[in-house]
Amino acid sequence: MMPDRQFARPYSRRKRRVVKVTETIHVRQSKRMAMLETVVSTVVGLAVALAAQVTLFKAMGIPVSLHQNVVVVLVMTVLSIARGYGLRRAFNWYHGRQ
Repeated sequence: MMPDRQFARPYSRRKRRVVKVTETIHVRQSKRMAMLETVVSTVVGLAVALAAQVTLFKAMGIPVSLHQNVVVVLVMTVLSIARGYGLRRAFNWYHGRQ
């Protein structure tokens, strides 16, 4: 019995390339590392925000003391840490369910 021509592979002398397939490993971040990453990121943001706020307020003629600037930035920083940590945990939880 002869094989069907449409399914037969033509003979080829070309060398076949071997392609390595690497597995993707998803490493979940611990809660502690998630918190540390968020805090470090937010502290850097705090410094940038404070410098920008002081500069902008002076340029716009808004009379705000350095103490008031620091208080505003610290309040926003605490909110930013809570937001960043909460979102990270929510996304990790959601990803873990799939």
